[in-house]
Amino acid sequence: MGISYRRNGRVIPIAHAPELYDALGRTPFISVYASCDSYDDLAELVAWTELTGRLHQPYRILISKGGTVLQAIEPAQSNLVQARLKYLGQLTGW
Repeated sequence: MGISYRRNGRVIPIAHAPELYDALGRTPFISVYASCDSYDDLAELVAWTELTGRLHQPYRILISKGGTVLQAIEPAQSNLVQARLKYLGQLTGW
């Protein structure tokens, strides 16, 4: 089983998911999809901000193996993502 990464179509083995999401946590992107290009980034940031902020829905990524959660990530809570929200407000008027 693998994760198909859209940018170049290569498949990342599912075993690399923890590394992938660790790397995501060191970026200002709210999702792996958002890291593909600027249009995806803006769309994902607006969508997840609406869901987690205004609608109070959790955005949690769980990486598990055999029913045991190995890693839980909440990208919307990242300080790097949160720092971008003031710019989003300027763009959208929120």
